[in-house]
Amino acid sequence: ALNVGIDPLEPASQDTKPLSANEQALYQAVRSRMASGESTAIALIRDDFKAQGQKGISNFSKWLKGCIEKGVLQQTEDRLVTVIVDLD
Repeated sequence: ALNVGIDPLEPASQDTKPLSANEQALYQAVRSRMASGESTAIALIRDDFKAQGQKGISNFSKWLKGCIEKGVLQQTEDRLVTVIVDLD
């Protein structure tokens, strides 16, 4: 669920900032790979994004950093895992 009616200029009371569209897509990509038991190697996720024609793939590392900083993904060596967060 989206946080409707929250003034984005307010500092977030929790540590969870909303994900950008690209960060959300990255999180979902890792999540779906995990769900189907596939590898979540960063290189593969990045390739998925390229294959989907994701715009601004040069920003991939920035999106990845955003997801990690916002606490929805964790990096273990070269793999990503989702952190269970309640996005409601």
